[in-house]
Amino acid sequence: GVQLVTSENAEDFFSSTEKPLKAVLFTKKTETPQLWLRVADAQIEKCTFGEIRHGEDSLMEQFGMTEDILPKVVAVRNSTVQGQVERIIYDGPNDFERICEFLSDALEGGPLVVELKREVQDLSRELKSMRAEMQAQTEAVEAARAETARAKLGQVGQVDAVRKRLEGELAEVRARAESLGQELASREEEHAAALAALTKERDSMRGEVAAIKEVHERAVAEISEDTYPSFLRSTVRPLKALLVTTKTDVPLLWQQLAEAQALTTSFGIVRHTEAELLVQLGTPVEALPRILLYANGDEEPIVYGG
Repeated sequence: GVQLVTSENAEDFFSSTEKPLKAVLFTKKTETPQLWLRVADAQIEKCTFGEIRHGEDSLMEQFGMTEDILPKVVAVRNSTVQGQVERIIYDGPNDFERICEFLSDALEGGPLVVELKREVQDLSRELKSMRAEMQAQTEAVEAARAETARAKLGQVGQVDAVRKRLEGELAEVRARAESLGQELASREEEHAAALAALTKERDSMRGEVAAIKEVHERAVAEISEDTYPSFLRSTVRPLKALLVTTKTDVPLLWQQLAEAQALTTSFGIVRHTEAELLVQLGTPVEALPRILLYANGDEEPIVYGG
């Protein structure tokens, strides 16, 4: 459902960690709009939904809202910088599909993905306008030529003058069309590049989210060269313990330690086949097994010597 957020319960609402994204509607209405209820029903598994009415002056000021720009939808999510949050304002039509797409983008990629999509939409609208302008100018030239053919000019001089004028106009239109065509091609290349960059960024973020999710959910996470940075960046638990081993299975003792210390320590295991990662860790195969301990924010481990 949608929670009515006031100055009395705002701190509890925004500090809740039940779901990774909070979606808030700022509105002048005294009842929750049906569109917002539909969006909440569709996205309830991913987002916590709230509504702030224009009479909440302190919350309106805190989010930089004024009554004349309402309604506004704001997505609030935890930043990649610990202790900070990101506010992302929806700037689009009151459309169910568009708002749901915005919330999904804000959840998966944050401000960067939302801004890139906004730029792509602006480029698409500009390309559509340019195509319409070219079509209108082409139709105008064709109409002029047809009118000339229908006209019955009695003197050769008049016909010649009209012909020359039309040829001049046609040359100008062709030059303009060529210029517009080049500009259109350039914009389409920019459009394609922006889409490719957006897709690459989205895939990278999804991969990192999957790696972080594995670290959070599994008692002992399998760590490779690709997932090692995500393991270090995780701040869910204050400590991290990494076992570098030649064994193919997770040792029973390591599994038991992970289950016993699940509230304070993230446990991982690196196989000896991860040659490049072993070099990065400064741990030769002949020195295995070895246990490395990390505190949050540290990249240099403490080697367990017991």
